[in-house]
Parts: sequence; C-alpha cells; structure tokens
Amino acid sequence: MDERSVIKRGLGKWSDPAVPKSGWTCVGYEDKGDISSVCDMCETVSIRHEHSMAHPNYSGVLVCGCVCAGHMESNVVAAKGRETEMKNHTARRSRWLSRPWRCSKRGNEFIRVEGVCVTVFCGSDGWRYVVDSESRKLWGPCCLSSDAAKLSAFDALYPRPGQARR
Repeated sequence: MDERSVIKRGLGKWSDPAVPKSGWTCVGYEDKGDISSVCDMCETVSIRHEHSMAHPNYSGVLVCGCVCAGHMESNVVAAKGRETEMKNHTARRSRWLSRPWRCSKRGNEFIRVEGVCVTVFCGSDGWRYVVDSESRKLWGPCCLSSDAAKLSAFDALYPRPGQARR
C-alpha cells in the first residue's frame, strides 16, 4: 500500500484527532541506505528516506515518508525535492570511487574536481586525504584504507543534504 492511499484511508495517526494534520516543519532528513523503518504518521508504509517532522502543538518528532511529510507540511513538492536531493547525493557518492583517479609523481592518488585537488596518501598513522584549492586546504582524518580516505574526502566536499559543509 502506498502513502497516498494510506492518507486517504486515514490510517495510523492520520485518524488520531490529537495529532495535527498540517502545520508541520521538516527539521531533518536522512537516507538510511535501506528500508529500515515504518512511517510514524501513517504507521503502515516502510521507508528508507526519513523526513523528521516537528509541530509546535505536538510533543516530539515524527519520522515520516515523503508523501506523509509533504502532506503534513502542506508542500509535497518540498518533500519530494528533499528526497530527490538525498537520492542524488547517494548515487554520486556511490560513483566517487570509480571516478578516474590519477597517480602523482610521489605515487599518491589524486583527482581534480570543481576547482579543487583531492589527494589521498598513506602516512605513518594510516590513510589520509588533503583537499587543496585557492581558498582553503583541508586535511582529513586517519582512515584504514585508500577507499575510506576517498569517501571521507567526498563527505567533506559534499556533505549529506541538510548538513553544513566543512
């Protein structure tokens, strides 16, 4: 059963008169990577992309699917936009390791992207990255592998939707 039909049928909290049906605000959203929870509002649909919804007249936060969240905030387009942003970020991150990384004269892997150079190297304490641009130089934390350092660099350059850039 999809969320639209669940809303129409008034399942879950949609039928509870104590729960507001509109005026909610999205306070966070996340791609869990797999379908790991059930929408708190309709209590029926399994969800992967979680929209955390808050309301001034409701105690706590409800974690909801896209359609329920859109109806709760009276803006389905905004909810779908957040979900699309999450899906695009996840797809882009999954392709990051297969991009054409080159090898420097020192034997370190690097890639140039959007005006920055990302270099991955193995130091005495493990794998690290450095992001180098005209405006900043960002050193990454110690990682167990080259791939882990590359993904850590991706996360620094492109934070998950809803997070601030480092």
